[in-house]
Amino acid sequence: MSSPEKDRVLSFCPKARFHTHKKHHFLLLTWPILGLVSLIWFLLHVIPKPSRATYPCQRIVMPLASSLFVWIVGLASSAVALRKARGFLRQSRLGLACICVTVAVLAGVISFSDITGNQSFGKFEFVRGPDPVPLTPVGTGKGIHPGRVVWVHDPDATNWAGPGDGHWWQESHTNQAVVNKMMSNAVCALTGQDAVTTAWDKLFLHFNGTHGKGSVGYRPGEKIIVNFVGFVGWSWGGVDPNTYELVDKLDYMNTSPQMMIALLRQLVNDAGIRQSDITIGDTTAFFANQYYELCHRKFPNVHYLDCAGKFGRVGAKPSSVRFHWSCEPKNVLPDYVPVSYVEADYFINIANLKSNWGGGITLCGKNNYGSLIRMPDAPGYYDLHTNIGNPELGTYRTLVDLMGHPHIGGKTVLYLIDVSTQEGTRNGSRR
Repeated sequence: MSSPEKDRVLSFCPKARFHTHKKHHFLLLTWPILGLVSLIWFLLHVIPKPSRATYPCQRIVMPLASSLFVWIVGLASSAVALRKARGFLRQSRLGLACICVTVAVLAGVISFSDITGNQSFGKFEFVRGPDPVPLTPVGTGKGIHPGRVVWVHDPDATNWAGPGDGHWWQESHTNQAVVNKMMSNAVCALTGQDAVTTAWDKLFLHFNGTHGKGSVGYRPGEKIIVNFVGFVGWSWGGVDPNTYELVDKLDYMNTSPQMMIALLRQLVNDAGIRQSDITIGDTTAFFANQYYELCHRKFPNVHYLDCAGKFGRVGAKPSSVRFHWSCEPKNVLPDYVPVSYVEADYFINIANLKSNWGGGITLCGKNNYGSLIRMPDAPGYYDLHTNIGNPELGTYRTLVDLMGHPHIGGKTVLYLIDVSTQEGTRNGSRR
């Protein structure tokens, strides 16, 4: 299957210019308050970790914060210079008094011109390129049917009514049989086949044929790694590291265990892959008991990968294969591709359809942050968030290196996105 990021990209990245307009001058009245709040926000976030200064949210507040700083310094300098000028006048030292008055005027002009000319005020004037042509994807489509993206929706997949009605991932709330059927429909529609077995044959044949392996399908003994979104990471809480119990954020938007089971069922029963040749997990998270028990009960010989490797899970370990970032600063710890990814012949990427504070909708791209053995902003490493949300065209993106790496994006045979919706408190649906 072709990556949605590559096949169906909406090209819209405006650069904004700002102009001060008279009807917006009322903003100047509230500017000191906004500037102070922005300055406090900036200092609280950047002082503990200076690299955050490049984050999109900090770039937004920086103009206001800097304007307040310049304004305060300018007014203070002007006041000091006027006081000195008055003193020199009393001493009849006219030359020095004139110099001080000049400095006071310049400081005042600079401080107030920074306010009125600051980019944070006035109305937006958006400048952009030509609008995208409807139904015309950008780039070259890939896959068995180039550019094909399949959506499957079934409101009967879950009956969860929302918080207070148990948890959406429980077997009583998500119907495994319906999810199995949805997964089957998706794979068959993607490949244009009537049976799941032939659909997987087509996927492997096409992948191997386009990756220099010849016209062959899956061969016994080849290994598969499945990467999913898991349990909000080891540094965010949620899972008790001593028991592996999911104790917080129980309804967070992790990948559905029923979707994992539906995929494993096809790989084992339809594609004929031994359980012991399949590894599934998230290298940056604990594989919580509530999810593990559902999957392990049905597929006990699959390898369940997580960050620690306790309680029957397999711990993620670095290989000797170095991961190079195209825009990597000096003096940072090196990244290495996990052993399970290097040993795998195929990669299946399961992402969640959700927005990201810095990069918007990243689909199967940012999901590969879970293909490394550390959190994206781990101390000492290259901070991956630095180059995910920059709105300017022509800037570096960390997602490109992840999608292009031969052991990550280069091995991906299938991209899946788990989409969950909740309609008020009446019904939840998963598609």
